[in-house]
Amino acid sequence: MKKNVFLLGIALSLLILGCEKNNENGSIIPPYNGENVENGEGNNIPGNGEDDPSYNDWLVDYNPIQFVIMVCDAEGNDLLNSSTPNALSLADIKMLYNGEIYTLNNEEVATRAYMPTFYGLKLVGSEVRRELWIGEFAGDEFFDNIDITIDWGDGTSNTITLYNKIVAPFDGETHIDRRFYLDGEQIESSKILFTR
Repeated sequence: MKKNVFLLGIALSLLILGCEKNNENGSIIPPYNGENVENGEGNNIPGNGEDDPSYNDWLVDYNPIQFVIMVCDAEGNDLLNSSTPNALSLADIKMLYNGEIYTLNNEEVATRAYMPTFYGLKLVGSEVRRELWIGEFAGDEFFDNIDITIDWGDGTSNTITLYNKIVAPFDGETHIDRRFYLDGEQIESSKILFTR
């Protein structure tokens, strides 16, 4: 009997310890369990209430911006693959961005969620299909028509322009104004196929 009373006392103590005391009336209420609770008596969520400036704060992640570039000849052969006839010389391809020159970067690229990492110009893929990746640019940063020039190493070049702005009106939903241009002409996507 003493053993049962002792176990019951421990169980009640654990139950009470798992609760919080409401400062307004001294009653014991369970901790917040993630359900929506109307602001008012019994609400133990700090910083919750329409008079609190943090009430409508949102944390939003924006995907990083990355350009994916494929280069093919008229027959669709991959010109980034050195075994393709008339392939581009990978050692000669460079990128000019923000006053700096970048050559191909062969470091492994992470594929899970992470903070945007600018790795410059990168060659990825297999013998079947290769791509150049440029980026990453933080999706929540303002880019006012920045130019990224690709020097193909054969006397030709192309310029990609990026405009990115988060628009957060006071009376509407936040959205992204994101535009891409190739040699001054607007394009629909950051995935670009060059035919040479």
